Amino acid sequence: MDPQQRPREQSADTLVAWSVVCLALFAVIVYFGYPYNTTLWDWLELLVVPAVLAVGGYLFARAENQRARENVDKQRTLDRGLARPSASTTIVYTTIQ
Repeated sequence: MDPQQRPREQSADTLVAWSVVCLALFAVIVYFGYPYNTTLWDWLELLVVPAVLAVGGYLFARAENQRARENVDKQRTLDRGLARPSASTTIVYTTIQ
C-alpha cells in the first residue's frame, strides 16, 4: 500500500465514524425530545451557533499552524543558505591567513 494513501483512508474512516456518531446523537435527541414536542429543527437551531464556532475555531487554528510551519521552513532555508560559506568568503579567509 502506498504510504501517501494511508492517511487519506484513515481520515475517510474517521469521517464516516464521526458521521455515524452524529446521526446516532441526533436520533437520541429527537427520541427524547418527542414527548416534549421538541423537533429536530428546534435542536438544530440550538446547536448551529456552537457548531459554527467550533468549526471556525478549528479552521483558524489549522490555518495558523500551517502559516507557522511555512515560516519555520522559510527561516530554516534562509539559515541554511547563510550557513554555507560562499566561494568569496573562503578566498578572503585563506588570503588573510
